[in-house]
Amino acid sequence: MSEDRPEKKMRIAFVVHEFPMLSETFIVNQAIGLMDRGHEVDIFTRQLGPMEKVHPDVRRYGLLDRVRVLSVPENYVFRVISAIALIFKYGYRHPIRLLHS
Repeated sequence: MSEDRPEKKMRIAFVVHEFPMLSETFIVNQAIGLMDRGHEVDIFTRQLGPMEKVHPDVRRYGLLDRVRVLSVPENYVFRVISAIALIFKYGYRHPIRLLHS
């Protein structure tokens, strides 16, 4: 016999190179399935895909409102400097998590 316990709600991030991609419907399906279970979903991408042909569920579930386009410097040195700056800026909040990563 199993107890009926409420499911713990999670915040889930998808990190993809490009979104939305019509050929990658599994990402859309996973995000929608998690949202249907009450989880909070965010999608981080380096660039937006073509908007002419978008999976219908992307619009129906408002996934485009959950997309954040990341600005990652192309230059490796600037990328490392930016990462170090972010560690100093936010690392104090969760130092143990930072050490584990």
